[in-house]
Amino acid sequence: MLPVVRALRAIRPNVHVDLIALTTAKSAAAAAGERSLAFCDLMHLADEPFAKEWGERLTVGNTHPAVDPAETAAYMGVNYWDLTRQHGADGARVLYAREGRYGFYPIHFFRRVVACLSPDVVVATNSPRSEHAALDAAMDAGIPTLSMIDLFAMAGDPYLRRARHADRVTVMLPQVRDNLVTAGMEASRIVVTGNPAFDSLFDPAQRQAAMELRRSLGWDGLKIFLWAGIIERLPSEGGAVAPGTAFGEAVEAVLRRWCARRPDVAAIVRYHPNEAHHFAAQPPQERVHLSRPLRDPLHPQILSARTVLVTGSTVGVEAASAGVPVLSLESSGSNSVMSYEKLGISRGVPSLEALEACLDEAADSTPSVKSAETQPGPASPRIAQEIIALAGR
Repeated sequence: MLPVVRALRAIRPNVHVDLIALTTAKSAAAAAGERSLAFCDLMHLADEPFAKEWGERLTVGNTHPAVDPAETAAYMGVNYWDLTRQHGADGARVLYAREGRYGFYPIHFFRRVVACLSPDVVVATNSPRSEHAALDAAMDAGIPTLSMIDLFAMAGDPYLRRARHADRVTVMLPQVRDNLVTAGMEASRIVVTGNPAFDSLFDPAQRQAAMELRRSLGWDGLKIFLWAGIIERLPSEGGAVAPGTAFGEAVEAVLRRWCARRPDVAAIVRYHPNEAHHFAAQPPQERVHLSRPLRDPLHPQILSARTVLVTGSTVGVEAASAGVPVLSLESSGSNSVMSYEKLGISRGVPSLEALEACLDEAADSTPSVKSAETQPGPASPRIAQEIIALAGR
């Protein structure tokens, strides 16, 4: 969202943007110098006493180290108020007991937000819950909408089951457009733009930051491998991979053992910003750096790497877009439904047992890149032009 906001301002300097940055996005917006709104700022649009009471009750087990506890309480309280509006007190209690916050869809709240802010266009990603509700609320009000899909929209993606879709849907690859059309979306809604989250990969300053990262770690002359891990939620065929952190931690263990064996290599371990705190911390090790994903920028890490190792993280597409070779763990739960090797942007690693040999080969051979079929250059200006066209309606 942030690169698109900057591109909008570059094209239309007088544009007014109300940026709603939810949960962990709040700190990212602040770090970028943006003033943003959050549930705390908008709670008065719901039943504020109800939201405060229930927010305090429901924060237990729903905290995150990067999110202000007051914002967590506002998020939980407003969403639970909306849940009771939709299903009644008893229905809300049953649904929350079964699904927790994954059952949230704050449509009544976002109808009030849209009415309050009165935008000409509503822009969101394909994220569920709040962003889904914001798009639907805008459609209810007859306001043009744009949704940016940052992932692959593979079969089984809940996004494909939505009853309505935005007026314009932007995607990063032609394969994603094809997946949407196969699922029944009108091709006329879809534009292949690339992913704006990748834009800074094309900034020379990021190449310089990558060189500075190498120097700061004392790794000049070493072959750096980046492991970008995520929580696995879908078991692979035969149930070989359990959902959770176990698979990612097993990959990290192999990578650490490999680094200890080879003095010419180094590794950066980076877990998803919303999930890193779930992974078990390992003792410090020479030539292994544990990234702080909410503080350490990703793109210098990608650009410093000889090879990037992933399961289903979009970091794999980012790396391929930047010309960095990718190894994908095809035995992971993520790759049981979405294979980077089958998409043609990685070399597949068939099993954990084969990983160390594949790492050796990647370190000892000439780097070979399978390029992602992204649009050349940054995506944000293309998306900004789509937003302006929608506003022109």
